[in-house]
Amino acid sequence: MVACEFGEDDCGELLKLYRRGEKLGSGGQGQVCLLSARCRAGKKYAGKLVESMWNAENEARLMSKLRVCPGVVAFEDFVREREGGRCYGTIVMELCGPSLAERLIQGGAVTEEEAAKTIKTLAETLKWMHSRGVVHRDLKPHNIFERLNATAVDEVVIGDFGMATDKQWDMWQYRGTAKYMAPEVVAVKSDGARGPRASYTEAVDVWGLGVIAYELLRGYRAGVEFDFLRAGAFLSGFASCEAEDLIQGMLAVEQSKRVTLDAVLAHPWIVKHCGSGEVLVTRANRRHCGVKRRSSGIGRDLIVKKILAG
Repeated sequence: MVACEFGEDDCGELLKLYRRGEKLGSGGQGQVCLLSARCRAGKKYAGKLVESMWNAENEARLMSKLRVCPGVVAFEDFVREREGGRCYGTIVMELCGPSLAERLIQGGAVTEEEAAKTIKTLAETLKWMHSRGVVHRDLKPHNIFERLNATAVDEVVIGDFGMATDKQWDMWQYRGTAKYMAPEVVAVKSDGARGPRASYTEAVDVWGLGVIAYELLRGYRAGVEFDFLRAGAFLSGFASCEAEDLIQGMLAVEQSKRVTLDAVLAHPWIVKHCGSGEVLVTRANRRHCGVKRRSSGIGRDLIVKKILAG
């Protein structure tokens, strides 16, 4: 989908309140740019200019609903444009630092301690969101941002709620980014099913958290690797047994068997590196830890052969 480009005529109402600076990013729904408040000298924000009325209104509503959550990009304002321009409105929000995707692409994998602290922060935020009925549906490193001038690795926030919902009847839609989609979301498109039979749950966000943990410890990966994860082929040997045990639990193909966010926060790997919480000893922990594991019968050479075979 081609990204929208908005001129001054498209955002006249916004420009009465803010000065528009450099473009920070773009996507199918619009573009994100730097904003400076006219009435507060030096105060800067990120502004997401959105073309679609429904997308703009829904995302602004959800961000406003979550505005007291410290782990979510802070919502500041929503500026609706007058009819006539291509931009329907602008979501004004906290200006953040680089995304986890940028960090991984430039710096590679992180240490287990850094990864554990990041996953703990995100799991706490997701638990809070889910308690308010909001499911993100597009969790990926690109939508996790460092706090501006962050001093700790776990000072991250969840952003981009363009795919999020708090409506149960939306939980059969094919939504998200193909590379990071949970198996049950992919099945919605591939099976062509509709209604309760094809619906998924908030467990899609646990899958998203699992792929973030996977890339934090392995580095930025090609999309085809996630096709194998969705098929149940989990490659081990890239981290400690505790880390792999948790990630494997978050990446369980069947959503009913996927670990909960409470289990994530109580997992020995999280507790070990974050120094708090009650350890939850699972059957999987007892089975995997301390035992040399193989990679579920899937080797790198076999993966290459399957890729080449199409």
